[in-house]
Amino acid sequence: MIPVLLAVLIVIAQTAAGAFWWRLFRGTSVRLLEAIGMGMALGTAAATTSGVLLFRAIPGGWAWALPIVVTIVVAPFAVHRNPALLRTRRDTPWGPALLALVVGGTLGMASIAINLRNYPLHSDGMITTYHPDMLFFEALSTSLARLGPADSIFMSGADLRYHWFAYAWSGQVAQTAGTEAFVMLTRVLPIVALVGSLLLAVAWTQRLTRGRWAPTLAAILIVFGGYVGASYGTLLNFDSPSQALVTVWMLGLCIALLSTVGRRAQSGKALAGLLIVVAVLTVATTGGKINSAVVVLVGWLAVTLVALARREAWRARAAVTAGIVLLSAGATYLAFIAGSAEKGGLGIGSLLNKASSVQGLNPSDSRWGVLLGTAIFAIAVFPRWAGVAWLVAVPRWRWQPLTVFSVGVGAAGIGALLLFSGGINDSWFALSASAPLSVASAVGVSRAVQAAAPSRGWRPSRAAVAAVACGVLLTVLVLALWSRGPDGAVPLRWAGPLVALGGAILAGWLITRVVGRGNSRPRQPHARTGLALALTVVILVTMGALGRLLSFGSGEFAVQPGSTFSTSEFRPFDAFTTALDQRAVTTWSASQSAAASYLREHMAGDELLGTNIAFSALVPALTGQPTYVSAIQYQAPYGRPSQLQPLLERERLTFEFTGSPTAMDIAPLCAANVGWLWVDPERSPARDWEPWATIVVDEPDVLILRVNRSAC
Repeated sequence: MIPVLLAVLIVIAQTAAGAFWWRLFRGTSVRLLEAIGMGMALGTAAATTSGVLLFRAIPGGWAWALPIVVTIVVAPFAVHRNPALLRTRRDTPWGPALLALVVGGTLGMASIAINLRNYPLHSDGMITTYHPDMLFFEALSTSLARLGPADSIFMSGADLRYHWFAYAWSGQVAQTAGTEAFVMLTRVLPIVALVGSLLLAVAWTQRLTRGRWAPTLAAILIVFGGYVGASYGTLLNFDSPSQALVTVWMLGLCIALLSTVGRRAQSGKALAGLLIVVAVLTVATTGGKINSAVVVLVGWLAVTLVALARREAWRARAAVTAGIVLLSAGATYLAFIAGSAEKGGLGIGSLLNKASSVQGLNPSDSRWGVLLGTAIFAIAVFPRWAGVAWLVAVPRWRWQPLTVFSVGVGAAGIGALLLFSGGINDSWFALSASAPLSVASAVGVSRAVQAAAPSRGWRPSRAAVAAVACGVLLTVLVLALWSRGPDGAVPLRWAGPLVALGGAILAGWLITRVVGRGNSRPRQPHARTGLALALTVVILVTMGALGRLLSFGSGEFAVQPGSTFSTSEFRPFDAFTTALDQRAVTTWSASQSAAASYLREHMAGDELLGTNIAFSALVPALTGQPTYVSAIQYQAPYGRPSQLQPLLERERLTFEFTGSPTAMDIAPLCAANVGWLWVDPERSPARDWEPWATIVVDEPDVLILRVNRSAC
């Protein structure tokens, strides 16, 4: 319990430091929720970046704390010169914000609680419910905290070219606080992501509109929203810790970007401070999830181009900011991500392995069926963003930075979906785009309802209530169609998004007709059109807000075994390497956990651990120890091409010794300072490794060997 409390205190310290710098750079007129939310985004991003860049310069794993130390030194002088830094604005009503936080927090914590059933920390039997990648994430977090970015826990002397900043943050906090394995990734990080995302979404929405229901809608879209008639649309996906934490960094980056073209950023000093924030959050977002940085960059380039074309007064600031984003993202990509053997795993222009095929959204397995399925998937994505349509439709808002930015971000997300293929990786861009677009959509819905069907205080208009009810009913219908997946007698899953869009348009028109009979205002043609558009948007966004319910419609989210899909649609991905071990192990027993504890207590800091479980990340995840070779399924594609052959050679040497030990076989292991071996008895016929190694842990499913240095 004490390590968890220490981890929480570290997060609070990072948040306080980030809040100070945001208030200093943004100005004293900052609301409390914005200060805390931006503090969490900026504080965690700055700590992660400092820990990565200064890992060698500041020993002991304390490089992440440098921003906090600098804050402690600078803050007293800054507050002395400007006491207003200790005050916050109080001109925003707390009722809407409080409702949004309660609703969003309740839904989020319920999702986390349900998810925790899959992630037990201890068990007397086998642990079998972890996501297959969670072992890799845990081992990677430990690697980045203990070994730094230039060395890999899976292969000593190698590195990983991967967007791993979220795991660096998790590992830094875990190492400092002393939490046990998987606590940060499955407990602390999800809560940090939930709190940070909610605070930023609510604060940003309240900055843009005074609609009382808008913050709650934004919170629901962030926490519970998804696609309509398609899956993989959950932003706070706790099976992907990087997606969850990067949502916080990305929202913070979007707020900082739009602040650079606001009135408060007109002075050079104010702009310079905001550009520092933009640079830090861009580095963290790029290093955390490259697709998130791409959609933000495209969105801001759209803002810059429109500003230049329209000769806006703030066009120079937009251009400078675009340069900072481009340089920060490019430098981070080249330094930490570029150069992997797999080259990203995305195909360009191919109709094979499209996201629509994986989800069973293609009406047929023909070329045109895949093209139509991709278009249907794009339609399924749109409802969550539909509120932006109102901002585009209204001339007063059409060319505002928020609207242009939202259109650019959305175009990047849908464009990637249409252009790329990668099983489901091609849809991650649209998912990342959903973070800022959830806020923009909530703002658009609020303004649409107020313009076309005004409410009184907290009480919405009857037309808006009817639209929400229609959205709920259509969601039920889409869920029924989703359950008729590709293996059904009559596959109808592909019809769900079309029914949702067509039903929303029809229902919006019908409600407008009904309202028009009792209200003179909608009888005017332009008023009827505006009301119909507003109600259609409300219906669509309502369905998007209920997107997470899709997980209850069917347990299958990918191509199901025995499906009738043609190989022209989808083919299982081949293994990246021809390793000796091709078995991905994702389950472990109490005896294996005990063996891992033994190794943590007895291994010296400079020793390596060898294992014949080479394909999976099981051993480094449980032990936290650097290995001679492990996790080939990840190290091979994410490592450099030049490291692939040595990786496979190490596996061969390990297998030769664990399978049939000889003096010749132990020599290369001794030369590499392999002091211990984790042996899976099922993979090795040998049971005696004397005189080269001694069995110190003997269990039915794990043998721990201590290498005898005297016999090397």
